[in-house]
Amino acid sequence: MQNVSILTKADRCSLFLVQGERGSESRCLVSKLFDVCSQSTLEEMEKKEEIRIPWGSGIVGFVAQSGEPVNIPDAYKVSIAD
Repeated sequence: MQNVSILTKADRCSLFLVQGERGSESRCLVSKLFDVCSQSTLEEMEKKEEIRIPWGSGIVGFVAQSGEPVNIPDAYKVSIAD
């Protein structure tokens, strides 16, 4: 994730994996590698708790559901409705 951050010139990167069967109401995105930057240490990354996001919810859920890439300069200032 650190290399992805450097190569894409991103401030932060996160990796979400799909959990649950296709079409299931329990389908969600799960991440233990969240908010990683090029200076993140292994200790910082290991301390993070698992994050679960409902399928189709927010920016991450939209990208997963639609399959469309999204590059947002400041993700903290934008909602998916914008």
